[in-house]
Amino acid sequence: MPLNKIIFILLFSIFHFLFSSVNAGAFWLFSGESKKKYETDIGIIKADYEKSDCAQVIKKVNGFLESKPPSYFKEEAYRYLGSCYEKRNEIDRALDIYGLAYNLYPKNNFFRESLANIYLSAGFFEKSLALFEELIEDENSSYKARAGLAKSYAFLGFYKKARENYSKALEMSGYKDFNLIKEYSRELIRVRESEKILAMLEKTSVEFKKDAEVQLILARLYLYKQEYKKSLIHINKAQEISPGRRDMALYGIFLNIMVFNYDKALFGINHLTKNNSEDSLALLAKAIVKLKTGNKKESDKYLRSIPNNKASFVSQIALAMQKEGTPWRHSATGQAGHK
Repeated sequence: MPLNKIIFILLFSIFHFLFSSVNAGAFWLFSGESKKKYETDIGIIKADYEKSDCAQVIKKVNGFLESKPPSYFKEEAYRYLGSCYEKRNEIDRALDIYGLAYNLYPKNNFFRESLANIYLSAGFFEKSLALFEELIEDENSSYKARAGLAKSYAFLGFYKKARENYSKALEMSGYKDFNLIKEYSRELIRVRESEKILAMLEKTSVEFKKDAEVQLILARLYLYKQEYKKSLIHINKAQEISPGRRDMALYGIFLNIMVFNYDKALFGINHLTKNNSEDSLALLAKAIVKLKTGNKKESDKYLRSIPNNKASFVSQIALAMQKEGTPWRHSATGQAGHK
């Protein structure tokens, strides 16, 4: 090979090497600077998110995405954007973002779980069920995913599967999620699993038992067991914790009737009708008390004061009592207590 050709090849190779090195160095410098800028920008967005300034988050994320950042920065940006839309109750936009991000980052459980929770709250239970089932296949999934699966099963009518998953979710949570315990308790009440509820509540803290809803759950539990005095103890505690609730007041009134505490029942009725003298259930309770104490004339007066409405359970009971003059039975009291 001629010497000149050898020199040419060597020069070409050296030039190519130098050109590649210069360009690689330039690319490296550009990437480093860009990375720092993206890190700074996403840091500012994160700070706004932590301050709950969602208006700024949405504005900045949209600008940030237009700058075409690397995929891992986009992933974080989508998380802040979707969460902010959700906080602002812009569910349609949150759904779009979570759906897009879920397809782009299928291994990111945050997007899958967020999407599942939106479907659950919107009533798309088949969709939420499918997503929660995917989530629990991951050994690192949260107990909340298991709870979401339980809720999805319950809404679809698969109550046995719902209870199984509620139980597993509670074990995973260490019985520390009070709202989850309440949800599971209501499901157990539906199938009269009173002993399971009592055993579960034994594992909770003393503070939890000071919750009005927990006392209401216990009141219902003992009502179904026909232990009316115990039920009354818990409804009284519930009213002490959360005074002014109509449902609890009515529960107390009808339970006092059940245990023949007519004076206490009347006291509760008068207190309830101070602000609403036309409360149909309170008027019905007063009619029952008057009938129970032998004053049928007064009882009929209160029964007639209840508006006649064919669609109303209370109205139909009042009409039946007027026609038959039948005293209020225990089973009927239990039904009224649930309304």
